[in-house]
Amino acid sequence: MRRRKVEANVSRKVINRRAGYEALRTLAGLRWGARSAPRETEPITTVERARVVATLPFLDTHLRAMVEVQFLTETRPGAVCLLRLCEVDRAGDVWAHRPRHHKTAHHDRPRPVLIGPKAQAALVGFQLRTGAPPIGFEISGDTARLVMADAYQEAGRERDAALLRDLKRPVETVAGCAVDPEATLFSPAEARAERFGARRAKRKSTVQPSQ
Repeated sequence: MRRRKVEANVSRKVINRRAGYEALRTLAGLRWGARSAPRETEPITTVERARVVATLPFLDTHLRAMVEVQFLTETRPGAVCLLRLCEVDRAGDVWAHRPRHHKTAHHDRPRPVLIGPKAQAALVGFQLRTGAPPIGFEISGDTARLVMADAYQEAGRERDAALLRDLKRPVETVAGCAVDPEATLFSPAEARAERFGARRAKRKSTVQPSQ
């Protein structure tokens, strides 16, 4: 079967995957450079920067920031989706993201993702997408949080205000923006709400009663 797959120009990875069925477990996988010379697939390379830049204008704010951060940090999409502030060391000029769960965790090897100035700017710009936050506020207790919530709501930052009023949730600030350090920085629910909000703002016809 394996020889016929090679003759049919099937790639080595596909051959090995198809040979992994229960009845063929005793058949060893083909190694690179095997005498049967199966076809190898092309390696996956980095996307050219020009292609990334050309794509960004067509993405919403969430996806745009996620693509920028992924490209600048050379990390996997899953790591960007699970990015939490509590896992980011922001002490130095270059931040270090140390995720709790990553692909090589079972090897007991730390895998910090370095976040340089450009990636930091992308994250900060994402937090500022709904406008600049009020200045001169510090989180120093429940009373201060409630005072901040009123000021942030007046500034049009409803999400920050709601987070500040939820006294059971921890809050930190990034460029003055309120962030829950335990929550993912990129939220599918928020992305959906913003996308629908943008559609409503552009709508010219009257909303039907059923909607």
